[in-house]
Amino acid sequence: GPDLQSNAVEVACMELGISILFCPVRSGDKKGAIERFFRTQNVGLLHRMPGTVFSNPDERGDYQSEKEAAIDFNSLIHILTKWIVDVYNVTPHRGLNGRRPLDVWIESAQKRLIELPLNPQQLDVIVGIAAKRTLFHYGIELDGLQYNSLQLQEIRRRTGKNIKLDLKFHEDDVGYIHVLDPDRKEYLRVPAKLAEYANGLNREQHRQIREHTRSKLGENCTADQLLEAKREVEDLIRESIQHKKMVRRKKAAQTVQHDSEAVL
Repeated sequence: GPDLQSNAVEVACMELGISILFCPVRSGDKKGAIERFFRTQNVGLLHRMPGTVFSNPDERGDYQSEKEAAIDFNSLIHILTKWIVDVYNVTPHRGLNGRRPLDVWIESAQKRLIELPLNPQQLDVIVGIAAKRTLFHYGIELDGLQYNSLQLQEIRRRTGKNIKLDLKFHEDDVGYIHVLDPDRKEYLRVPAKLAEYANGLNREQHRQIREHTRSKLGENCTADQLLEAKREVEDLIRESIQHKKMVRRKKAAQTVQHDSEAVL
């Protein structure tokens, strides 16, 4: 899919030491192992849960998936993770000559070390979306928000001018970015200046709030007006999540990022 062929994915894989090999178009036989896992996952877990849509209309029949749905997304991720760890990985596998996936993993780990970041904070930087922005006296601006810190201003004092810096930003939280120190070659976590507004706010919501404020107030608005717009948009999203129409509910769920990344 195009989402897996972005520059952000390529950069993250390069930093983690992963080589990307794309499957040729219309070559399902080249990815049989993962497709077989999906089938095991569906038959062994997902299609046994209330609200499943099954694999095709014939299997679904007159089963009313939306009416029977009873599991929220947090519970789904928890159940799926537990099934992989406590059921799938310890069940003898015909494709492994009757061995358990866990045993094969342990045996392989003794032959080849899988290098992971030293701490979760490093992984947060690696999977960020790369960009370049100019460092000014007030900091760095991204999507209409200003970011600044003492460390960032120290970089500007060292260079004595406005310079472009590499940075990583994140879709799930506009409250901070990571900026690369060109001399020390390390990323610095830089907070948004409007912390009360930005902390914990995902980028899609922020973009909607900016559109909302532009339509009412134009380009220039105060911090208090931005906070008020944030509350108004959050109210609209809550109304949409409870709406009778599925299209409105799905759009609202996408806005608040009801996805596995946010849950994990």
